Amino acid sequence: MNFVNKLTDNLYIKRTCPQCIQEFYPGDCDIVSTTNPGQVLEYAPKGWRQQQQSRISPKRIDRKHVLQLACRKCPHCGYLLPPNIELVENLNIAIVGDTFSGKSHYMAALIHQLEQGELQKADSFARFVCLTQEVENEYRKDVINPLFENKQSPPPTQQAIDVNRPPLIYELIMTPSLQHPARRVNLILYDASGEDLAINQRMVTFSRYVLNANAIIFLADPTSMPAIYNSLPAFLQKRYITGRKSSTVLSSVVQLIERYRGYDAGARLTSMPVAITLAKSDLLKNLTTVQHQFSFHTKPTYNGTINLQEINVIDREVRQLLDDFGERPLLQATKNFSRVKFFATSATGFAPNDKGVYPKIEPCRCLDPILWILYQLDIFHVPV
Repeated sequence: MNFVNKLTDNLYIKRTCPQCIQEFYPGDCDIVSTTNPGQVLEYAPKGWRQQQQSRISPKRIDRKHVLQLACRKCPHCGYLLPPNIELVENLNIAIVGDTFSGKSHYMAALIHQLEQGELQKADSFARFVCLTQEVENEYRKDVINPLFENKQSPPPTQQAIDVNRPPLIYELIMTPSLQHPARRVNLILYDASGEDLAINQRMVTFSRYVLNANAIIFLADPTSMPAIYNSLPAFLQKRYITGRKSSTVLSSVVQLIERYRGYDAGARLTSMPVAITLAKSDLLKNLTTVQHQFSFHTKPTYNGTINLQEINVIDREVRQLLDDFGERPLLQATKNFSRVKFFATSATGFAPNDKGVYPKIEPCRCLDPILWILYQLDIFHVPV
């Protein structure tokens, strides 16, 4: 590729399809109606010159097409893309963990807290709206409503049988501070079963979105850690055994990412923030061998800010806890990450009873990992 072609290619707007995980130029997409399925409102340009111009400056979806809820269609798989796909940063946040690590609970709590406006100050502009309403309706019916309305554990996420996995996509607009303009991003979230993440063959078939992630939130289940499990009182010792360790699952995922992106084994993942998150942190209040209180059990007030000092304290606490309870392999598995923090969250605030019903639902610190990731990606700022 000569210099002129390289320069031109750098001007092109390119995206990755959230469903088939293939790159495309928004300018190469047909614009279609979603109120009249199958109707093409604007065909992608065919001529060379028109195509080059469209790749640099894709045709906007104008207001006459808004009444037909127009959007672009992926040229590879036909997925109907978010209508703002070419206008904003699209962040694929991969929530990864083994079976029973609480991924669905965490995603539900994360969405709930964002919908409640907990990320921003009450007097600051913010907007959090779903761009994939049909997917959200199903997720709300299956996961969010049972948890937050019925206080009932949702059923486990089933293993995928279709390679096309439509994600939840939310447009987040917020004003980080008076010194910074409003930022507009798409948060792309997927809910996958533990087997579709922990088993390499299933991950590359059904969860390949992880290979293209901008950031990872890795959920580690404390009840899968023998020393922690044995330090819990008997009434909280409810273990679901997969035979896999958190460190093994994390290392397997990272190894595939390295191979996919052409990194040497053990290379530092310099661009990807990784939030190692100890899930079900409410259980840790009951450890029989620990007498002191942890900072991660205090509920924060985010109020449009990020408290880096507090995040660093929690990072040290979780690292020390894992070290004290013999989970050094998990600590060692993160040594080559250049941007990594340890967190502890509880999606519910309480453990369920024998029937899977919670006394209350009070999420604690579920926004910590995503807030830190947005800070690392230069989307959220520390006020000056």
